[in-house]
Amino acid sequence: MRLNSNFLNNRVIAALIQVFLISYGSASGFCAEEIEPIIVDGDKVEVISGENKILAEGNIVIVHKGSKLTCDKVTVNTQTKDAHAFGNVRIESEGSVILADEANYNLDTQKGTMDNARLTSLPFYASADLMEKISDKEVRMYKGYFTTCDRDKPHYRLKAKEIDFALGEKVTARGIDFMLYNSSLAYLPNYVHPLNDNRPRVTVTPGMSKDWGYYVLSAWRYYLNEDLRGRIHLDYRERKDFASGFDTKYETHLFGEGFLRTYYMNERNVELKKPWINSLSENINEEILKKEDVDEKNRNTVERERYRISLRHKWDMDEDTSLKLEYSRLSDANFMNDYFLREQEKDVTNTSYLLFTRLMPFSTFSILAQKRTNRFMAETEKLPEVKWDISSTEIGETKLYYSGVASVVNLNSKAAAPSDTTNHVSRIDSYSQLSYPKKIGFVETSPYVALRETYYDRDRDSESDDALRSTFYTGIDMSTKFYRIFDAKTDFLKLDINKLRHVITPSVSYGYIHEPTVPSSKFFAFDGIDSIAKSNSASLGLENKLQTKRSGKSVDLVRFIMDTRYDFHLKPQGSRFGNINFDFEATPYEWMRFEADSEYDKDDRAFKAANFDLVLMGDKENHKTEGDDYKYFFGAGYRYQRNNRNQFTGQLVYRLNEDWKFRVYERWERETGGVREQNYIIYKNLHCWQVEINYNVRRGYGEEIFLVFRIKAFPENGVEFSNGYHAPKEGSQSY
Repeated sequence: MRLNSNFLNNRVIAALIQVFLISYGSASGFCAEEIEPIIVDGDKVEVISGENKILAEGNIVIVHKGSKLTCDKVTVNTQTKDAHAFGNVRIESEGSVILADEANYNLDTQKGTMDNARLTSLPFYASADLMEKISDKEVRMYKGYFTTCDRDKPHYRLKAKEIDFALGEKVTARGIDFMLYNSSLAYLPNYVHPLNDNRPRVTVTPGMSKDWGYYVLSAWRYYLNEDLRGRIHLDYRERKDFASGFDTKYETHLFGEGFLRTYYMNERNVELKKPWINSLSENINEEILKKEDVDEKNRNTVERERYRISLRHKWDMDEDTSLKLEYSRLSDANFMNDYFLREQEKDVTNTSYLLFTRLMPFSTFSILAQKRTNRFMAETEKLPEVKWDISSTEIGETKLYYSGVASVVNLNSKAAAPSDTTNHVSRIDSYSQLSYPKKIGFVETSPYVALRETYYDRDRDSESDDALRSTFYTGIDMSTKFYRIFDAKTDFLKLDINKLRHVITPSVSYGYIHEPTVPSSKFFAFDGIDSIAKSNSASLGLENKLQTKRSGKSVDLVRFIMDTRYDFHLKPQGSRFGNINFDFEATPYEWMRFEADSEYDKDDRAFKAANFDLVLMGDKENHKTEGDDYKYFFGAGYRYQRNNRNQFTGQLVYRLNEDWKFRVYERWERETGGVREQNYIIYKNLHCWQVEINYNVRRGYGEEIFLVFRIKAFPENGVEFSNGYHAPKEGSQSY
C-alpha cells in the first residue's frame, strides 16, 4: 500500500500513519497501549506497508519518546524503528541538540551515528567528524573538539581524539590539545569536567607586586571521579621562588567526606637588581640584608621552609550522630597573612579539634577533643570535654520547664611560644534551670531559678587541693507586642505602600547571680564559667517596626531597636544605667537599604562606637544581588570607634554596556593617614572570554597588578587577591 501526500494535507497523512501503525501493532499481536506510535510530518510522506517503511521528504518532523528529529529526507523502518536521515539533520532530546549532515538513528533506543556532527549541551559546544549516540544520555565523539564558544569558528577549543558526553552530568576527553585559534598552547592527557561545576579546569594568573616581584599563579583542577577531585597549585614568585600545593575534596561514602588543603615552599628572599622592580620595593628585606652573619655570597638567597596543612572532615554516622574533624598546621604565624591574606581576614581560627555529637530527644550529647597544633598560638586545650546539653522540656504536665548543661573537661591553657607557661585544671560543671512560662494579661512572662555547681581539682594557689563552688541564679523575662494598622495606600516616590502596620515590642529581662561560694579570683579563667561573679541587673529593650505589604508578603520598611542595661547596687558606683545601644534599618525599596548601629556612653556623653551602611543595587526592574550581572552596585560603610580606628569602605560596580564593566573599591583609615587599600578592576567582554585587569594597593603590602582571562561559562576563577565591600545582613523578617 502506498499513500502519497501530493493529494492530501501532510497533517492528515500524519494522522493516517499513526492509525496505520496502531493497526499494524494490533495485527502483530500487541496491544495498542504497548506501542507508542511514530508521528511523521512532512511535505511528502509515503507508507510502504509491504516493506514496513515510511519515506518522507521536505520539512520532516518526527517526535517519539521525548526525542525530536527534523531533517530534509528520511527513511523509517516501522518494525525496527531505525531512521536514516539526510540533510540538515537535527536531533533534540532533553538537555542537548545534535546537528549533522547524515544520521542513522533508532527512535526507540535513541542510539545512532552521525556524520559531520555538532553537539550543544550547555555550557559546551562540540563538533566531530563522527559522533555516536550510545544511549539516550551518552554521546561519544571521534576526532573532534569541544568549547564554550558558540561561534562556527571558536576562539578557543579543546581538540581531542575521543570525547564522551554524559549529558547533563560531565564531559570526559582523552589526548587533548588546548587550541587558541589555530595554535596549540598546551597538552592534557586526560580531562574531566562535571557539568554541575562552573569553575574552570585551569587558571593562570600573572602579575607583579612589591613583595613578590613578577609572579605566575596557576591552579590545575583534576577530577578522578565524583568521590575524589580538587586542584593542584603550581606557583612562581620572582622574589620567593617556586611553591606548590593541592586541594582535594573527597567522599568515602562509608566514613563521610572532607576537604584537604596543602601548600609548601622553600622560600628564598631574593634581592633583585632591576630598577623597574626596585621602584616598587624600596627597603624590602633590609633587616635581612643588614645582618652581619649573612655573607656577601648568600645574602640574596636566605631560605626557609614555609607551609600549611588544613583538613576538614565530617562523617554523618546516622541521622542523629556526626563526627567532625578539623586539623590546621602552619609553619609560622605570618604564613597566612603573607600568602592567603583574604582567607585569614575571614577570621580563620586555625584550631584543631575532633567533635562527636549525638542528638537525643530533648538533649544533645557531645565529646570534644581540642589540641594545639601551632606552638606560636596561645590556646586552651580541651582533652577532652564531655557535655550533655538538655533543651527546655516540660516536666510532666506541671507547666514547669527544665533545661541544663553538664560537662566534664580537662583544660590546658598554653601560652604562645617561646613561652612555656601552662595552666592545667580538671573541671566538672553542671547548670540546672527551672522556668515557668506564662502569659499574664497581654504580657508574656518567664520567671526562672537556676543553680550551677562547679568542681575543680585545683585552684590558683594549690597543685592538689580541690574546690567546690556553687552559684545561684534567678530572674524573669517579660515582653509584649502592641500594633496598629493605618489604612494608607500610596505610590508616592514609588514606595508602593499598601497599608502600614506599626509594631511596638517592649521587653524587660531581670537577672540576679548570687555571690559564688568560692570567689572566681581563686581559679584560672579558662572561659566564662570560671569568671562568674555577683550580678544584679535588668536589660530593657524597645523595638519599633513599620511594615507594609508588597505582592501579598509582609515587608519591613523601618526597624528601630533601643536597649540598655540597669545595674543594681554596684560597688562603689551604686545603681546606674549602662551604655545605650541603637540599631536602625530602613528598606524603602528592594534596591536600597540603609543600616546603622551605635553604642552611646552615657557617662562620657559621647558615642563609643557606630557603624553606618548604605547599599544600592540595580533598579526595581533589574534588581539582582551582588555577584550577579547587575547594572550597578554601590556599597558604602563607615566604622567608628572612639579613641581607636575609624574606617570607611566603599565599592562601586558599574556596567557601561554589554562589553565593559568596572569596579572601584576603597578602604580609608583616619589614624593611619588616609587610604589603607585601593582596588581597581576593569572587565572586558571578549565573547566567550572575560578579561580582567586588576590593580591593588595595600599599605604595608605594596602594589600589585595582575591579568586574568576567565571563560565566561566558568566565572569562578579562584583568584583570592581582590577585595570587596561586604554589605551587612538584613534583620529578621518574621514576627
